[in-house]
Amino acid sequence: MKRSINWTRDLISGTHRIFSYGLQIGTIIKRPFSQVTMGDINGKSYVFIPRGFFGHHVSIIEEASGVNIGHISYNTWMTNAEISILGVKYLWRYTNITTTRFTISGDNVNIDFANGINRGSLVTNCENDILHLTGIFTINYYVQLSFASLLLALLPVWIIIFK
Repeated sequence: MKRSINWTRDLISGTHRIFSYGLQIGTIIKRPFSQVTMGDINGKSYVFIPRGFFGHHVSIIEEASGVNIGHISYNTWMTNAEISILGVKYLWRYTNITTTRFTISGDNVNIDFANGINRGSLVTNCENDILHLTGIFTINYYVQLSFASLLLALLPVWIIIFK
């Protein structure tokens, strides 16, 4: 059976509110001045902790037990990612050139994501809430990295303009 989940993103705080059939079922909150992101969905809380200088590896920790339940490994060009949850591997990848559509697939799972500036949705054939939360986190992570890369690329222009 197909399931639909939607989310909204507050552009100022970056907080994501996750909804299913109009009811809020979760949030994703990035801690200020930290790389740590907190997420909860249907009463379970998780912590996403980037590792390494460029954060190409993210650990997923179940907050209640403190157990590492999985990880996300991004490829060098940040065009896809391998997600491992409790030893099961999935592939997260873009499905269009404008980078607004994504999919997670593997282990008889298919989750299709559509993302805009401050909202998004997913359609899925699975009930794996942590995989849904991880997919939304991954989209947000790519958006943040893209924005930071754009700012870094424009830094020389700003220096020349404001010199």
